[in-house]
Amino acid sequence: MQSQQKTDLKTVIEFLANKFPQSFSIKGAAKPLKIGIFNDIAAELTDEDPVSKTQVRHALRRYTNSWRYLEAVEKGGMRVDLVGADVEALTNEHIEHAKSQLAESKAKFDEKRKAAAKKDAPKRPAKSVKNPPKRKPKTEKAPQKNLSQLKN
Repeated sequence: MQSQQKTDLKTVIEFLANKFPQSFSIKGAAKPLKIGIFNDIAAELTDEDPVSKTQVRHALRRYTNSWRYLEAVEKGGMRVDLVGADVEALTNEHIEHAKSQLAESKAKFDEKRKAAAKKDAPKRPAKSVKNPPKRKPKTEKAPQKNLSQLKN
């Protein structure tokens, strides 16, 4: 079920990028969105749109917590509305929050990657012996004939 939710949110973000290309993007640099943009999006949604307000809310959370978005906020600049127009400058508080969120997210990612690497690593590496002991080769014993075969 988790992968289904991810697919749905990705689809919703693609929908937002197609409907509002001046403010949302799938690739490249993201633009910081104006505070309260959900209300603007909700007002623009129609019954024909394939997404619900709840899906948009969850997709916005995913989008604004992505590394691309947090890096855009971290750089500073202006927040944009649905048509891509600058509406307000980013505050130092928001920039610092984005920096800490990004650092925390990357640290969690590194922890998960290290844990996965440990899980996939062999349990115990084979020991390397520099001077293995000399062993005598096994000598093959000649097959012994049965006493009954000797009498014949």
